[in-house]
Amino acid sequence: MTATPSQAIAWAKKQTNGAKYAGLCLVFVRHCFGLPAKYPSAASAWANAKHKHHTSSTSGIPAGVPVFFSTPATRYGHVALHLGGGRFRTNYSSHKSIVTETLGHGALAGMTMLGWTEDLNGARVYTAPKTPPAAAGTYRVLPGDTLGEIAKHFGTTVDALAKLNGIKNPDVIQRGATLKIPGAATPSTYKVRKGDTLGAIAARFKTTVGRLQSHNGIKDPDVIRVGQVLKIK
Repeated sequence: MTATPSQAIAWAKKQTNGAKYAGLCLVFVRHCFGLPAKYPSAASAWANAKHKHHTSSTSGIPAGVPVFFSTPATRYGHVALHLGGGRFRTNYSSHKSIVTETLGHGALAGMTMLGWTEDLNGARVYTAPKTPPAAAGTYRVLPGDTLGEIAKHFGTTVDALAKLNGIKNPDVIQRGATLKIPGAATPSTYKVRKGDTLGAIAARFKTTVGRLQSHNGIKDPDVIRVGQVLKIK
């Protein structure tokens, strides 16, 4: 029986002897899930995966899924188990150990992240929740915004926003760009940023200044504070 993501993480954290996995990252990760051998390399496993999520950002990657990388020195690629929060459990061949790393450090240095999969070696290891259908909702990117923050604010995912808006690099969004938002839901609250006006906020969320004043007990619509949390609905 295939291990669950949480079981895979628990098993991976107990492993410290990387000598038997030297250069065999796919062997290590498939053992996390209790899966038999099928493909000869991580690159092959990635190519044959049926449920891929292409991304270059760790934001939005579920804990306990296999994450794939391209390797500049070889054509075999690399795969690691995502522990959550941008941390990976992986074999560090040159140190003959199993370690927890973040992007660009130690065992993952110089590699390029390709994305993550819901299946490994033909077995389903995770099932992503269905993304709500796209609606007419939009959001104008403000200074300091990140795709992760916008996704959290609207109750969606970085991957869904990137796909809907044709964003290749989730870490790069343009100030002032108008993003399509999956689903028609309007967020219940909004945190005031520098340069915001009540009129601009009302327009952004398709409501009125009067309603915002009423919901938030605002007497003077020209006076709102940076950091103030407004009720939208």
